Amino acid sequence: MALPADDHAVPVRHRAAGVLGLVAASALLRLRFRATVAAVRALRRVPLAEATFEEAAGIVAGCAWAARAWPGRAACVELSLAAVVSAAVQGRRLTWVLGARFGPTATHAWNEAEGRPVGEPSEPDHPWHVAIRL
Repeated sequence: MALPADDHAVPVRHRAAGVLGLVAASALLRLRFRATVAAVRALRRVPLAEATFEEAAGIVAGCAWAARAWPGRAACVELSLAAVVSAAVQGRRLTWVLGARFGPTATHAWNEAEGRPVGEPSEPDHPWHVAIRL
């Protein structure tokens, strides 16, 4: 997802929640992956409203904004999990998706809202195959 050129284009609430989301994602990803998945599943049981695509784009942008100064690794897994936590902090629910592709072989994580990937190309050169959707 392309970041807005102006920092003020990302609302403060999304930036603050993005920082909190990155801290939480960093902690969750230090656990065994099974425990991380269990935590996300537990978060899905909390009664939250589904984020609209526009809200989700703002949440993802807030996490991307926070990652610019993040001292550790902030790649797709960290950012997509941070967006799930950030959304929950703001009373919304995002879907966390982990997938893979063949030729070239790669793994990737992203968020979905309203059944569409957020911040991802709509027609990727090499399609992703979903492994886990939470």
